[in-house]
Order: sequence, then structure tokens, then C-alpha cells
Amino acid sequence: MHSKKIGKFQGQIETAFKEAISDIDVKVKKLFKMLRVMSHLTAAGIRKLDGYPAFQLLYVLVNLVFLHIKGIGEFSQRNLTALSEAQKDAYYRFKNRDYSWRSFHWRLVCYMAVLLKWKKQKKNQSYFVLDATCLPKRGQKIEEVSYVYDPGQGKSIPGFELLTLLLVNSQSYYPLDFGYHFSKDKGKHYRPARPAHPTSSLARRLKEAGVSKLDLSLQMLQRALAKGIKAGYVLFDRWFTSPKFMKALRDLRLHGIGRLKQDATLYLYKERWFTLKGLYQLKKSDLVLDKELGYQLARAEVVCSNGLAGAIIFSKGYQEPDLEKLPGAKLAPTPKWAAFFSTDISLSAGEVVKKYMSRWSIEVFFKEAKTMLGLGKDQSRAFAAQVCSITLTFLRYNLLAFLQAQNDSHITIGGIFRELESEMGILNHHQKIISFFRQIVLKTLEIINQFLDAPENFQDYIDIISNYFNIIPLCQGCET
Repeated sequence: MHSKKIGKFQGQIETAFKEAISDIDVKVKKLFKMLRVMSHLTAAGIRKLDGYPAFQLLYVLVNLVFLHIKGIGEFSQRNLTALSEAQKDAYYRFKNRDYSWRSFHWRLVCYMAVLLKWKKQKKNQSYFVLDATCLPKRGQKIEEVSYVYDPGQGKSIPGFELLTLLLVNSQSYYPLDFGYHFSKDKGKHYRPARPAHPTSSLARRLKEAGVSKLDLSLQMLQRALAKGIKAGYVLFDRWFTSPKFMKALRDLRLHGIGRLKQDATLYLYKERWFTLKGLYQLKKSDLVLDKELGYQLARAEVVCSNGLAGAIIFSKGYQEPDLEKLPGAKLAPTPKWAAFFSTDISLSAGEVVKKYMSRWSIEVFFKEAKTMLGLGKDQSRAFAAQVCSITLTFLRYNLLAFLQAQNDSHITIGGIFRELESEMGILNHHQKIISFFRQIVLKTLEIINQFLDAPENFQDYIDIISNYFNIIPLCQGCET
């Protein structure tokens, strides 16, 4: 019998396991191939890093949420080599690199638009939705963290304010773009990000974070229009609704619909100037029940001080869902009436309110992205890694939305997530099994190898192996 030492063993069990993984995550792999993710990465300059293709690293990072893995450290501890042989340092370097993630994401979105035939969607039934959300951060050494106001908690907390642009159409809703807005209140633990080059992607992100949210919103809308993404209306809440912002939307040939604040802004109605509250007192006797919506509505065509013409719709009984409200948080008082402004004066009162209600989709997006897809959960210190993390969340959501549109069914984004989660969850079970059998096989080979120079008495080998099986804790009491 030869005495050559046995090297690394690739057994049938491990091979079968790797083949099984290709069936488990077949949907995600098909999506990556169908959407040409590798080509978009290459075109955006996101290429091979330290011997591991960017495509492979991105693929693993996207799938972590489906495996209920909180981060790279936990992924490395589980030793899921069937997904990738890359070690945790490769992932950290990948996330911390100053890549052009916005370029990659827009290339992917534009390709999705072609496959889903967005240009054939009716323009007046497609909407851009703008809103901001707070991402709390507990790590004191995370770059660019400042104190931002969190409406859910009713106070300022350390974190980021994320401004998001969403597209809503008859198929689903898709996150298109995002930007950060930093507060002037930096706090004593503030750490600035330091881009390697003044023209890098990270430097541009930091520069745009210094402008107002309204200007940043217009920049995102301009990018969407330049990429060929069309919509008839822009929907937004009270924070964005001002004559100046809506006039800027008309300059972009977009109509705006937003909820109004009860402030000192004046509106010209029948040759008289009114505040919003004063105009409501005048029009409340005209409120008529809309049977479809269940609200009492009244309409008034007005002109703003900057010459912008529009229609104000008053509603009694309107109440928005607050999906981001934390359990136990103080409830906001229910307003007796609400008012909406539309730059499209051809719409009836009911049409304006129905279109505005499509804005709720961004609240659903924030809730699902935070609870299921890891939005704001990354605690990496580098600001570049935070940008990468948000892009990964947007990518996951768009993959689910693309699946939903492909299936042409009424299943929700959350339903598709749980379906993928269930399929990928099998990986954890299989990994435990293969880890157990790997211990047995490797120890068996080690024992056999020690006796290769002994007399050829195979029964002795079997007895030794059997005795070893009996002392393995996982095998004790196991009939198989």
C-alpha cells in the first residue's frame, strides 16, 4: 500500500452541495444574468479587486439579507465557502473603495426600463415621488454622522438624512436615486470623510450633501429625465411644497402635487389674497362628499405670488398612514382638514387626491427596505461603505420589483422577499449538514493516512473509524 499523504479532498458530498446551491438561489442568479449586472459593474469602473471579481463580491453581499446574515463578520464565521472563497477583508475593501455606485445603479435602472417597457407606460399614470427618511447611527466613529431630526421619535438623533427619488407606475415602484443631507449640528464625535480625489464619486456625494434638500431634489429629477425616465407628476409631502419648488418643476415640464402647510404663504383667489387657513374658511361651505374616496372635497384655482397658477384642493377627513412611527411613540394629532396643491389645473379635486395618495408608496418602500433589506443597518465607519450599503438596498429592492413585474401577479414585494428568503434559507441547513460530514470525512482520511504504512488489514481501519464515529457528539444517539 502506498504511503503518499492525502491532500485537499473534494468529496461527492461537497460537490453535490455546491450543485444544490445553484438550484437554491437560481432566481437571484438568473436576475443577475438577465439584468447584465456584470456588464453594468464593468461599465461603471467597478472591477476585479484583489483576485476576486466585483460581480462575485456584489452577489454575496446582495444575498446576505436572504440568509439572515447581519454583516460580513457573521458571513465569514459561518464559512459559507460554497458562495465564495473570498475572506472578509476582500469584502471590507470592496465596500470602502470609492466606486461610482450611482453610475452602476443608473445603468441597471435604465436597462430595467428597456426590459419592462417603461416608455409604453401612460405618462399621466407614472409618478416621481420625493421624500426623506432618517437613518439612525450609533457608531461614534462613522464618518459624516450629524444630528438629524427623526419624525418617528420626535427629536434629533445622530445619523443620516436620506433623500430618495422613487418611480411609481402600474407595474410597481422602483428606487431611482438617493442623496444625503447633512445637518449643521455635527456633534462632538464628528468625523469627516476624506475623498482621495476632489473629483471622485465620493467627493461629489459630499458636495451635493451641502446643498438644500429642494436643490438636491431638482438635481435628482434632472438626472432621471436625462436618463430617459418619464413621469407626468412629482408627488411630495408638506416639507417640499412651496411656490418656488413647484415653479422649478414646471421649468422641467413636470407637474407637481403636494400637501400644503398652514403657513403665511399667500394665494390670489378672485382678486383677493388669502392665507391657506383664510381660504379654507371661505371654501369650507363648498365641501362635497366624494363617494369613491370617502372625503369631503372643495376646489379653488389660485395664483401664487411668483405667478404660478394652480389648484388648491381642501379635504375634510383625510388622514395619511404613518408607517414609520415607532411603537409607543406619541401620536400626532389628527388634522380637521388638509389641503393639496396641483400645478395641473385640468384635474378635478378627486383626481388630485387620488394621484397624491400614490405618494404613500415611498412610505411603504422605506418600511420594507428598513425591515427586510438592510436600509440604514450598516455600521461601517467609512462613508464610502455607507454609500455602497444604500446602493445594495436599492439593488435588492429593484430586483424584487423586477421579479414582481415579470410575474405580472398581485404578490407584494414583501411576499417575493419571503419567497427568496425561504429558498436561500435552505443554504443554512445544508451548510450545517455539509460541515458535519466534512468533519467526518476529513477525520476519516486523517486516520487512514496514519495507517497507510501498516500491514494491509482493512478491518482494523474500519474498527478504528467506527470507534471514532461513536465519540463524536453529533453522532451519539443517531441511528443513521
